[in-house]
Amino acid sequence: MSADATTRPRPPASSGFDFGPHPLLIVPGLRNSGPGHWQRHWLRALRNAKLVDQTDWNTPTLGDWLGSLVQSIRDNPGAILIGHSLGCALVAHVARLRGNK
Repeated sequence: MSADATTRPRPPASSGFDFGPHPLLIVPGLRNSGPGHWQRHWLRALRNAKLVDQTDWNTPTLGDWLGSLVQSIRDNPGAILIGHSLGCALVAHVARLRGNK
């Protein structure tokens, strides 16, 4: 099911929220996010947004997915993580591993 323009989540920036200089890491879940998905809209709309890419979107392996996210965090210090679906669980796992660092 795809959302139309009236139900699709709007990027926070469109409501005037300012992320400042922080990079935004979009963390999709299983099978990635297709072209009409809200995450793709946010990638286009938010100037600091970057996609955390995975080698295999259909068969997630914790070690591989974790490695991709951790590398993206290292490459983008101070990043704000925006997860969806399985990406939320991955973000929570990284937060638990990293503690309050």
